[in-house]
Amino acid sequence: MRPRHHGGQHGHPHAGQHNREFGRHRRRLFESGDFQILLLSLLAEEPRHGYELIRLIEQMFGGVYAPSPGIVYPTLTLLEEQEFAALQSTEGEARKRYAITAAGRLWLEQRADALAGIRARIAIDARTMNGSQFPESIRQAMRTLRHALEANQGGWPETLTQRVLKAIEAATAEVAVA
Repeated sequence: MRPRHHGGQHGHPHAGQHNREFGRHRRRLFESGDFQILLLSLLAEEPRHGYELIRLIEQMFGGVYAPSPGIVYPTLTLLEEQEFAALQSTEGEARKRYAITAAGRLWLEQRADALAGIRARIAIDARTMNGSQFPESIRQAMRTLRHALEANQGGWPETLTQRVLKAIEAATAEVAVA
């Protein structure tokens, strides 16, 4: 059984986590900044306690992953320091409840595409972490695609960006219905 709480380096869950079942390293679940975007999006739905956020994220991953308090609470503090979230007064409650601020909503709106990608990756990761694996030919094709994208030294004109984006989104939609 895999541990439920994973605290990576510098606020990145799964940073360099060793997967004991398969003897290889798994990529991080969240890239830099993704966890902030996710937490803020959950606060945009309604004000929440840190514990509630942990449980919601655990549900999003189908129960196979829950972020550690050591990741959630420092991220909430950072969002508060950036004035993207604020503590709500909670008379008689021991837990701190956080709410998104107007500045936080604006910042989150500017990252709508990133949030959509984060949520799509969570759905895929939840399925993968529950035991779904893909063949080596698919793994190699993904590596080749990543290499082609990273090797593009000619820049990214808008027409090329849109064409590549549509192709990737179409492939993602095809896999998601499988």
